[in-house]
Amino acid sequence: MAFNPMDFMKMKQNMDEFQARHPRVMPFFQAAAAKAEAGTIIEMKVIGTDGQEIRSNIRLTQEDMDLLMSLRNMQM
Repeated sequence: MAFNPMDFMKMKQNMDEFQARHPRVMPFFQAAAAKAEAGTIIEMKVIGTDGQEIRSNIRLTQEDMDLLMSLRNMQM
């Protein structure tokens, strides 16, 4: 898979726009990431426009932590 610099620039622009629309999201993720370790449970909840809720959770493994650390080091 070839790296396309234009795709990266577009993704960066999209992320900047997302952060401008939702300024509390990144600080939340940063605070949560600071507390995360293997064994931490992450729970997700989505409420659709019809009011229907979907929930799930995962328990982080050391492999998950390694992946998250790699992603953190790739910050855009």
